Amino acid sequence: MNLRHICLVITVICCFLMGACRKLGSTSTPPDPPATSFTVESFEIADGSTSQQLRCASVTPDFFRTSRTNPLLGRLFGPEEYQSNKQRVVVISYRFWEQKFSLNPAVIGTRLRMNGQDFTIIGVMPKSFNIPSGVEGWVPRG
Repeated sequence: MNLRHICLVITVICCFLMGACRKLGSTSTPPDPPATSFTVESFEIADGSTSQQLRCASVTPDFFRTSRTNPLLGRLFGPEEYQSNKQRVVVISYRFWEQKFSLNPAVIGTRLRMNGQDFTIIGVMPKSFNIPSGVEGWVPRG
């Protein structure tokens, strides 16, 4: 290889590395889900002799698809969960997971009594996910 070829290879490598660094440095924020993809509701959580209110968003499939955020633990709703009221599932916020379950990773599969019905916790969202603001759980809406 002559000097000209070596310079060409180094230039190509430098361009590739600069492009990769730009991608790493960019902090693109995912778009907010459309306002029509959720409604905020209040659920009563019964835990033995005590109860508390939990703000939840009832969401359509577009909600998590457009937010492009994966859960920290577990999973999001499958297509069948948007179509059936028989499968009562909930994804909880990091904040609620921390307060109610002390960050226990075994929370997935736990039953939560909400509005007199049993819901199964299938996911926990990352600490940074706060859409809509102040919501502590998400349930599927068909």
